[in-house]
Amino acid sequence: AALAPLAAAIAGHLNGGELRRAASLLERYDGALSELRRPAHHPAAVRGQVLAARVARLQGSLERASRLALSAMIASRGQQGAEGAQVYCDALIELGNSRIHLGELSEARGHLEEALLLAREQGTVEQVALCRRHLSFVHLSEGDVEGAAEQAREAIFAAEAGGDSAVVAQGYQILSRCALVRGRLDEAAFLLEEARQRFHRAGARWGGATAMNSLGEIARERGLTEEAERWYREAAERYELIGSGDSVYPRINLGLLLVEQERWVEALDVLRPLGEYVQRQGRGPMQAAVCVAMLPCLVQTGAFDDFDAEAERAVRLLAETGFVDADIARQATLGGAAAAAKGEIARARVALGIARNQWAGLGSEPEMAEMDRQLAALGSGATS
Repeated sequence: AALAPLAAAIAGHLNGGELRRAASLLERYDGALSELRRPAHHPAAVRGQVLAARVARLQGSLERASRLALSAMIASRGQQGAEGAQVYCDALIELGNSRIHLGELSEARGHLEEALLLAREQGTVEQVALCRRHLSFVHLSEGDVEGAAEQAREAIFAAEAGGDSAVVAQGYQILSRCALVRGRLDEAAFLLEEARQRFHRAGARWGGATAMNSLGEIARERGLTEEAERWYREAAERYELIGSGDSVYPRINLGLLLVEQERWVEALDVLRPLGEYVQRQGRGPMQAAVCVAMLPCLVQTGAFDDFDAEAERAVRLLAETGFVDADIARQATLGGAAAAAKGEIARARVALGIARNQWAGLGSEPEMAEMDRQLAALGSGATS
């Protein structure tokens, strides 16, 4: 019982984006566990592992987060009573979330669907909301926009019932992302403002950074490149200020923006170190996105050996993760067009093949048809 207030304080700091304070309190929690000699399967010990996994994930140590969450799940599996079931559910949720960030979407879905079933039967409404929120991201990452929106709406409903303003805000943010993917920019902006206000009321500092990144995406889609760049840089700085590894998201968006502006060298200056960082983190989808974003830059700077290496890595990672995203398709198209213009037909075919597969995963038939046209033109000897 003495550990419960400490666990609640750690969770509160994590929810507020105060990662360093959470990590400091976690050390105290671990010390108290040792003094009390709690076994690994004790609910308090499992809860400590789940919290440690959350800290690791938010700091960007994804492999470690996944190992800790898996250990917590194994230790708590089969525990009796409501507390045991809820702790096991927390472990499943964290394991699923870690697997999302690692790009292991099918595994993430399995863990989260099991957690959702358990949460609805023996857990809490807050756990139901978290499961729905994370499942919405799985759907979105797989290109299922309608499924993502449905899960986000269910997450909002459950989170409102549980009084969890941060998860409500995340639900609105996912809905905003869905609207953005569909090209409904005004709707995306409206939903994002809902999310921003709720993040603010919840005191979630990380939520402010997340909203800034989303504002950059909306500005970019509207062609407001200077505004988008400002939002991306501010979001990255905010994430780094609180010690969050999620600064990778605005960093890659900044890189994409620079590519679209044909600022090839500046883009590579952002993307190369980012690629090394996400590789160390084990973020499969992010690694793939960075590899593809570099393709047009590498063509334009004449680094064709690097192009081959990055394209090969991207194809492998995208096949392994099943991740689809319109930005990846667009960047691959740019890379293919640049290669074709320089007479690098084989390389153009590889890049356009990546783009076609991404559009296929997103169910975008007009774009698929355009990729087929460009690929056919390459086959007939055309270069543009």
